[in-house]
Amino acid sequence: MKVDLSGEELNVWGYDKDNGQGAATRAINSLKLTKQIDSDLVRKVHTSNARDSARDVKSHLVDKTTYKNGIMHLRLGDFAETLNRKVDESLRRLRESEQ
Repeated sequence: MKVDLSGEELNVWGYDKDNGQGAATRAINSLKLTKQIDSDLVRKVHTSNARDSARDVKSHLVDKTTYKNGIMHLRLGDFAETLNRKVDESLRRLRESEQ
């Protein structure tokens, strides 16, 4: 969830960072209104973000690991064959969940 529940205030910075400014407030308001922990609004936000993340991964599957000045920079392209299948499978499941 990326929220901090340790104090007396709810810190939602991480949730909003990944889901858009005000997303935590909208999710909490949706929970209050619908009394459902997995409302349509929250599900749509998560589905949209999962799709965006999967597309971002796919865009980096051509990036190859480099080694420069004694530093190795690992890239997703080294795992493209495996990751591409998994990302495509995830995108397919996301499409199906929206139907």
